Amino acid sequence: MEFINTEFIVVVIIVVTFYYVYIKIDLADVTGLARKSVAKHNRAFAKELGYKIVSQRAYGNQEAMSKKYNGYDITVDGFNSQIEVDFHSSFGMRLFSTKNQLGDQEKLSAFKFNNSKLNRFFVYKVATEKAKNNMEAIESVLLPLIKSLDNRRLKYLYIKDEYLRIGFAYRNYLPLKFIRNTLPIVQKAAEELKAIKKAKYTTRDSALNA
Repeated sequence: MEFINTEFIVVVIIVVTFYYVYIKIDLADVTGLARKSVAKHNRAFAKELGYKIVSQRAYGNQEAMSKKYNGYDITVDGFNSQIEVDFHSSFGMRLFSTKNQLGDQEKLSAFKFNNSKLNRFFVYKVATEKAKNNMEAIESVLLPLIKSLDNRRLKYLYIKDEYLRIGFAYRNYLPLKFIRNTLPIVQKAAEELKAIKKAKYTTRDSALNA
């Protein structure tokens, strides 16, 4: 009987330790304490990164911040727990990691990637015939991007026309440390996607002038 009691106590200690070490990490997220703390320091953080506040939120909520780069803008929308890249002109494709709720578009038809992981990740994949010619280059950007974000609470990722949007599993905020560590990954992908777009248009213009 003493052995059983001792064993039971050991199990209880293990369970309590597990909850303390792992569950407590998200406790601030669940209670909203982290969201309020982030909102308090968000403006100073944006200024530090060279971003500008672009949308005001109610007190205690994180405001969106944005920065213009050469060829695209990056917006960190903490309230919606997402990072958005606006390339200002369409890629001619829609890639959704979740079910399409926007309806079908003319001139966009379904296709498959050469890579099976990308085919599984993007449940909805349509593009123009011209855009399909760039899929090998697009794949080379998306694969490392998804791999880098896999352990960062990635919730969804999609390319819709001129936008790249990445959502994360936080409750209406994004931790400042998380933003600092994730932005370089997103910016690297944005630069590579911009280069693909530039090469596409350069090739098209050269063909027209030939």
